[in-house]
Amino acid sequence: MLGDTEDIERRKQLSNLALQKLSTIWIRNDKVKQVTRLNIYRALVKSILLYNCGKWSLTKQEGHKSNTFHRRQLRTIFNIKYRTFIKNNALYQKTGSTPLSLTILEARWRLFGHILRQAINTPPNVAMTLYFKMEGSKQRGRPKTSIVTTLRRDLKRHNNDYWPTRLHSLKDLDHLRDTAQNRSDWKHLTTAIHHYMYTDQPRQRRQSTSQRMGIN
Repeated sequence: MLGDTEDIERRKQLSNLALQKLSTIWIRNDKVKQVTRLNIYRALVKSILLYNCGKWSLTKQEGHKSNTFHRRQLRTIFNIKYRTFIKNNALYQKTGSTPLSLTILEARWRLFGHILRQAINTPPNVAMTLYFKMEGSKQRGRPKTSIVTTLRRDLKRHNNDYWPTRLHSLKDLDHLRDTAQNRSDWKHLTTAIHHYMYTDQPRQRRQSTSQRMGIN
């Protein structure tokens, strides 16, 4: 099934194969310009990695792993050796990139908005309606990560009271559906979510660095 952990790992394998086939380009620092490298990477490697990513239901751990995998590929295309230290922010700035988890988030909300603007009787909308009708019959244990729980987690992260912040019921779904009908409003909502996620990334990295150094 597309979107599960196996599919994500498969995407990583296929993109790595494409990356390796282009190795003669990455090692020629004096022959191929940086802009050209990036364009080749985005067209022939990153497009394979992110195929169908709008349907992915990533846990936080999988999101962090995807970011690490993406940075490893960025280091490869610029021929930055493993022993060479470069901060994550500096790498993103050098390559004109952002964390892969943010790109996946954008694709997820772009697809979600497209689905909400479709007729209510289309299969994706019918499936979401059934999901919320059946969610009341909860099973034991921790709930599984799904596209709905992932969207729900995204909504919790932005602190703008003007836009919807919940996805727990059919009423919440209808509120989001009403928002999606106005493309400008939907863009503002997704921008608010993306902005919070983007500004939160450096804080998370600083915290992890402090923990590694034993700083309280």
